[in-house]
Amino acid sequence: MLRTLRSPVVAAAVIALAGGAQAQAPGSTSVATQPSPVVEHGRLFVYRRQNLIGTERYEVERRGDTVVMRATHDFSDRTRPASEITAELRLDTRLTPMSYRLHGDIELSVAVEHGMTLIRDEGGTRQQPVNGNFFTAVGPAPYAVPMMLIRYWLAHGRPDTIPLLPYGQAAVRLLGRDTLPYHRGVPMLLNRYIIRGLDDLWGGLTLWLDGEQALIAAIGGDSREAVREGFQAAMPFFIRRSVDDAVSRAETLSRSIASDHSGTFALVGGTLIDGGGGPAVRDAIVVVRAGRIVAAGPRSTTQIPSDAARVDATGMSILPGLWDMHSHLSKIPDYLVSHLAAGVTTVRDMGSEMEWSAAFRDARARGRVLGPRLLLAGMIDGRAPGANGLVQVATAEEARQAVRRYHNAGYQQIKIYSVIPAELLPVITAEAHRLGMPVVGHVPYAMTAVDAIEAGMDQVSHLWAVFNTLLPDGVRGANTQVRYPASLGVDLTGKTARTLIETLRRHGTAIDPTLAHEVAPLTVATEPGLQHLPPELQHSTVRKSSAPPPHPLRADVYRTKVLELLRLLHRAGVPVVAGTDWSALPGHSLHRELETYVEAGMTPMEAIQSATIVPARVMRLDRELGTIAVGKRADMVVIDGDPLRSIREIRNVRAVITGGRMYDARSLWRRIGVAR
Repeated sequence: MLRTLRSPVVAAAVIALAGGAQAQAPGSTSVATQPSPVVEHGRLFVYRRQNLIGTERYEVERRGDTVVMRATHDFSDRTRPASEITAELRLDTRLTPMSYRLHGDIELSVAVEHGMTLIRDEGGTRQQPVNGNFFTAVGPAPYAVPMMLIRYWLAHGRPDTIPLLPYGQAAVRLLGRDTLPYHRGVPMLLNRYIIRGLDDLWGGLTLWLDGEQALIAAIGGDSREAVREGFQAAMPFFIRRSVDDAVSRAETLSRSIASDHSGTFALVGGTLIDGGGGPAVRDAIVVVRAGRIVAAGPRSTTQIPSDAARVDATGMSILPGLWDMHSHLSKIPDYLVSHLAAGVTTVRDMGSEMEWSAAFRDARARGRVLGPRLLLAGMIDGRAPGANGLVQVATAEEARQAVRRYHNAGYQQIKIYSVIPAELLPVITAEAHRLGMPVVGHVPYAMTAVDAIEAGMDQVSHLWAVFNTLLPDGVRGANTQVRYPASLGVDLTGKTARTLIETLRRHGTAIDPTLAHEVAPLTVATEPGLQHLPPELQHSTVRKSSAPPPHPLRADVYRTKVLELLRLLHRAGVPVVAGTDWSALPGHSLHRELETYVEAGMTPMEAIQSATIVPARVMRLDRELGTIAVGKRADMVVIDGDPLRSIREIRNVRAVITGGRMYDARSLWRRIGVAR
């Protein structure tokens, strides 16, 4: 027997929202006997990468012809200050919004009356007309708001799209119906929906609602999950269904993308920048056959097979495929294609949830999904306040088991996170090295970068983590409001800095700096790709980057010193591999990262090598990848222009070659909703 959740509270909600009323005893005047206006309430547990970080409470009440939904969303993400988001949504009996107030990370007020909307947000106050279908929502949280959006969609005939206030539009779709195997001993039927277009959430939000439209679970592409109280044990069920949906969407997207060339083809007349550091070859030819490079060199000495299709590359540059050594694919199929569109053919995923990362990797390996080559680093953190992710350890045996779990799942590396106890780091590195797995990641807050390297870390993520070693005790791991002022006292010529740089050089410790979003706010001037993004990314990115930094003058000092540290590290011979970290600008951010390296003193060629041959060496794949040479895999990118003349021209990706096939970059961008 299948059943849906039928609590008295939710059942009452259905009656009330349909226009029913609760009975009152005749002649009663006692307050205690008055029916409660609250017709529904719920509590959700909120997770980040399946690690509990907060809760959300909501209630729906009926007051005459008005339905009011109120929600409070509390969370504390890692070491960041605790945050609260509150929302109040007033609707008429058909669930059309009358007003919406949001308070927290976003301040928003929307009031609708007589066909006009009054909007107050970070952009000021403005009016705009409204007619037909519409709803009010910004972002996925509180999750009760998208729950009400689905109810609106159902009540209004399931329209293809719903305009959103203050901006954007949502598309709701019923993905299917799932049977939760056992809830309190009885199978339970749930409807599974996806909402696309919510602000700050690329890739959509999947929600499970029961038969009374009560939210049971939600999983988005932002590394967060929410599960209703009483359903926490069903988290693996929701994860599996979400993974299946993500892979299915990636397969469908991949089937819709056609390559321009495959088999045997030749790039003719372009400038060959082979990644080895030598001079560029003008008027070159590169021949690809069955996914391998079979010839590369000047036109005058390079033969083109008679069966090869010719691709005119005149005026263009031919480079090895780019690498992003610090990415978070999370749950978003479109991320895979966005990397390719930007010329990125290899990605190191740094600690996304195993279920999604391994599924995308395996689907790509089987040829079912189009995307970059995926190299996986499995994240381990300590079991302490501020921890990140599901894999947390507190003992030496737990640490070894965690390493073995990732090794058995085919991961290449182990990623350390910030609250690993100092005594467990050498345990992890010893077990990882025994299994042939390098160790990368954050410098634990309890250690300096020198301590972590001496304990066995092979690579370090984030230049700020290295810079933190130079800050006073008690400041490491603090937020920017503390780090920026403290940076004023950092001496990059002093003994501590010299010891740090020498330790990194002596151990050959590679660093992925992740400066693209660290050293300057995003604007169209610094990131031209911003103007091409889907609305749900564009608005949120502008909003976040427009906030003034704490201590603006000290932020400039911090930026200057971080770039100087990168220059000193590079000059000393410390390997630098390009990585971007979580970014609202998938693909674009790698180009910005390379521009930052040139600003710090690298030549354009050295910046290009940080995203080609250097990461290939670090990952021990330089025999197959990293340069354009006969016998290597044909991972290449075609640039319209000359990035050796100006590194900014690396943004002009015309085509990408992966898996023996050549794809038009503009077509790839269009397939994922990015206008070019």
